[in-house]
Amino acid sequence: MIRYALTVFVSAFLLFQVQPMVARFILPWFGGSSLVWTTCMLFFQSALVLGYAYSHFVTQRLTARNQWILHTVLLLVAISTLPIRPTDYWKPDSGEMPTFRILLLLAASVGLPFVLLSTTGPLIQAWQTQTHPDRSPFRLFALSNFASLLALISYPFLFESNLVLETQSWFWSVGFGVFAICACWSGFLLVTSLGAASKERFFKKDRAEHTVEKVSGLRIMLWLVLPMLASVQLLATTNLMTQEVGSLPFLWIVPLSLYLLSFIICFDHERWYIRSVFFPFFFIAAILSCLVLEVGVSVPISFQVLGYAAVCFGAAMCCHGELARSKPGPERLTMFYLLISIGGALGGAFVALIAPRIFVGFYEFQFSLIAAIGFTVLAYAMQMRKTSKEKEGGVGIVSLCLFGFILFFGLAVSIFEGVSAFSQIAGDNEDYVFLKSRNEYGTLTVNDYDDVRKLHHGSIEHGYQFKASPWRELPSSYYGPSSGAGLAMTYLKDTARVDSEKGLRDGKGIDIGVIGLGVGTICGWAESDDTLRYFEINPDVVELAKRDFWYIRDCVVEPEIKLGDARLLLEKEVDADDPRRYDILIADAFSSDSIPMHLLTLESMDIYLRRLKPDGILAVHVSNRFLYLENVVKLLGKELGREVILIDHEPEDDEDFYNGSSWVLVTSEKDFIDLMQYEFGDDQESTLSIDYWPEDRYTARWTDDFSSIVPVIYWENGGFDWLTEKLTDLGWWSEKEEDDEDDEEFNFVFDDVSDEDDDREDE
Repeated sequence: MIRYALTVFVSAFLLFQVQPMVARFILPWFGGSSLVWTTCMLFFQSALVLGYAYSHFVTQRLTARNQWILHTVLLLVAISTLPIRPTDYWKPDSGEMPTFRILLLLAASVGLPFVLLSTTGPLIQAWQTQTHPDRSPFRLFALSNFASLLALISYPFLFESNLVLETQSWFWSVGFGVFAICACWSGFLLVTSLGAASKERFFKKDRAEHTVEKVSGLRIMLWLVLPMLASVQLLATTNLMTQEVGSLPFLWIVPLSLYLLSFIICFDHERWYIRSVFFPFFFIAAILSCLVLEVGVSVPISFQVLGYAAVCFGAAMCCHGELARSKPGPERLTMFYLLISIGGALGGAFVALIAPRIFVGFYEFQFSLIAAIGFTVLAYAMQMRKTSKEKEGGVGIVSLCLFGFILFFGLAVSIFEGVSAFSQIAGDNEDYVFLKSRNEYGTLTVNDYDDVRKLHHGSIEHGYQFKASPWRELPSSYYGPSSGAGLAMTYLKDTARVDSEKGLRDGKGIDIGVIGLGVGTICGWAESDDTLRYFEINPDVVELAKRDFWYIRDCVVEPEIKLGDARLLLEKEVDADDPRRYDILIADAFSSDSIPMHLLTLESMDIYLRRLKPDGILAVHVSNRFLYLENVVKLLGKELGREVILIDHEPEDDEDFYNGSSWVLVTSEKDFIDLMQYEFGDDQESTLSIDYWPEDRYTARWTDDFSSIVPVIYWENGGFDWLTEKLTDLGWWSEKEEDDEDDEEFNFVFDDVSDEDDDREDE
């Protein structure tokens, strides 16, 4: 028995260690967004189907001896592909949607080892059924999930924080070699234990006809649907968390760990899954998570993580609990696991491939909750019916009352979720919603009001433009004259004019580079002798900025827009020795509040600084609701030998057409730093502050190998104000009311707009 347990444990540990590790390898190549993890999950779930299908086929069709021989040969082939390390060949060249490229990359890099690891659970359980028919094989399933959970928890806190990726890859490869030895040992002992019987069919047909229980089509459907809904809820929850905070292993691992924990609890023994506990927990978590989703930007990170994690765990417990209660006998074990894996892969395919193309918002979150409630209650009803047939006295009054309570509670929660979903859909179709779109990079919303048009990426405003002149031509939002970017731009333009007058440079213009297009606001800073180059990964952003806003079309220069990941494009400029150097490089590429961490590492900072002129300025936008990013940029800038300064700007009441912002400026131009400190350092204005850095404890040194988000998280939650405000509202919270109030703030600007300007805008 020890050989089976050891093989299962090692394989499951490696299986879930390789997932975040490989994702970390390729994260900087594809924009650092949540789509990388979603696509990786789709691949791993699909590979799991292949592994389970392999186990089902060989145990049904091959003798024990042939199973052992085939498995040993495949393991040797897999070892020859190690170590796993994606090559630079797979780096994308442009900004095309990367889903299928990621799938091909993973298949080429880790495909065969991963598939063989995934075969272990059902294959070893089938072997144990033959050699130890008196032992329950499902305890091994619980053990494998425990090993998987241990791998996930240990990765960010032990492996990721102490080993570079290359070393992680070698350690994993050694572990795979240990697994291969254990698997071959188990197969050899299986053959020797069965002796002559090992040359016969593994599961004899004549014996199976008498021992295999009959399974209804509805029950088989539940084996497929329940894991599919748990998978949808897992990935939908992960998408929401990473959209608003950051795409990083810490936030990937939390929901996945809870998902695996549900497997451990449910399949270790039926007594751990208590319906009277987990159904109410699931229903309450579903209500709270939808409140968190509706309130959005006002909810602190601690409540967001806890709320989404709770509903993920509740849904997984109920789906997997009912799945475990309906599991078949050992002879149908491999088919059971195959259907579970197919269901999980279907859920992953729906979230990764289908939902972004049929929904403009994250509607799959609420709809999957409604479906999970319906099918888990249906599975419960089937178990009640089966129990009543097996027991002469029926199921008992207590059981009936519990079922009635869960049925009524589940119906009420389903109605709540449905209202929430359709309220969100109705809000997305209000008159002021000019455009809403979604792709693998998230959701984009353009809101159109009387005087201004705004862009939201996720729940955060990412730029706006006034609709009438002369305000339409001016930079707005985070790029006002008193912002960090605005002060840097003014200084560089003034310096360029002085140098030009002295004959120290040709022309008076400056070279501007911008990471993150938004609505094209930096065009408002451009002058006729400047050059302007944008780097934008999301093609939808480029399309709407050109079509639905005016900054680019009215720009006095022709801005160049390079589609793709900014870091890769700038790296190619370095490698090609591009003669252009930037006077200022502005880094503002956040999606909602999500941080593309690969753009804020030591390696990326080095690339940026190499693309600057000797006196150039790197301006990094660090405004964020959840994370203290100031010290991250400060530490890296200092390490690379540059001066750094933090500029916080909070507009006055008569400057409401600007947003408050925080910028860290990194430069070798000591004169600029001295000027900023002289102008604003001693006599602090009420709207502008210099070098008010966060406490030192909010500091992290991010590199491509080490990048922990935990030290910079702003955990203070501010209590339950967001919830009490929500519950005191009459009816559902309306984003329209808030936006209308915000829009009224702009109306003062347009009191003197002439009818001629209005007529021109109508045209």
